[in-house]
Amino acid sequence: MPEITGLKLVREMRLIRDDIPAIICTGFSDQINETTFKEAGIQGYIAKPVMRRQIAQIIRDVLDNPR
Repeated sequence: MPEITGLKLVREMRLIRDDIPAIICTGFSDQINETTFKEAGIQGYIAKPVMRRQIAQIIRDVLDNPR
């Protein structure tokens, strides 16, 4: 996303509605990693490249375990 980072998008979403689950999928980022995503209120983190099964599993996990 050229205008906004995923992390900033999640923060903006939280201002509108804080119960929306968020999953970040990134190929490279020095702003977010598996350690920092939880601090930002993000329920799932996937690093690219990712397989379809991984995406399906993380979505299932987030939907089954709301915060």
